[in-house]
Amino acid sequence: MKRLDGMMASNIHFKWRPHNPPVLRVYPDEPFEVIIPDSSTSQIKPNFTVKRLAAIDESKFDGAVGPVYVDGANPGDTVEVILDTIEVGDWGWTAILNNFGLLKGSFEETFVVWEIRDGWAATKGDFLAGVRIPVRPFLGVVVV
Repeated sequence: MKRLDGMMASNIHFKWRPHNPPVLRVYPDEPFEVIIPDSSTSQIKPNFTVKRLAAIDESKFDGAVGPVYVDGANPGDTVEVILDTIEVGDWGWTAILNNFGLLKGSFEETFVVWEIRDGWAATKGDFLAGVRIPVRPFLGVVVV
């Protein structure tokens, strides 16, 4: 099975443009796998602190993996995408940043690491200690 690795910078773009070059070619009905980084494009690590968040490159947030070229598809065609499986990693993060996001500057900066295991996300040693949330995987955006 073909694999598109979003951990490789060459497979990520940060602006949707009609002329972005394809990074993978597939045939109709050909299954393929996509490895998708987190919204920081893997800049944030589980050992980060609030202070270290200030050093990340926010222009690299919310990168998209692709595009994928489907042989035989033409502009205006309907393309159906079937997501067979969505797998999550073993950790995730939540942050409030003073210089990023809709509510920037409205709240104290905070960084929380979530451990993901057996379908649950839980934190350790912070103000959310003991909180468990059921994991419901989703993709932020799929564009065809």
